[in-house]
Amino acid sequence: MQLISKYQNLHPMVKFFINGALLFGLWWVFYTFFRNTAFIHAIYEDVTALLTKNLLITSKYFLNIWGFETEIFGKTIRIIGTGGVYLDRGCLARNLMGLFTGFIFAYPGVIK
Repeated sequence: MQLISKYQNLHPMVKFFINGALLFGLWWVFYTFFRNTAFIHAIYEDVTALLTKNLLITSKYFLNIWGFETEIFGKTIRIIGTGGVYLDRGCLARNLMGLFTGFIFAYPGVIK
């Protein structure tokens, strides 16, 4: 209880850094330990494949709305008559989304 009351009396910027450090620690523990277990790794692979497929189909849909004829082959999307874009794990922006989500959770202001 005493620790919680001390935390509540901290400056908002200090709370932000504490929350950020705790969230980073959780993220690191997940990537270091849990992702290497077979069960979590299988879920991770399935979610990655689903996210990749969803991103390709959504991109094709929007490109078709703008009048571009597109095709998807495996993990590559291309506009007919041009080169393509290969979408792999590094292109999914998961870490960026995780960073943004962590920032929102760490922010000490009121959530509306």
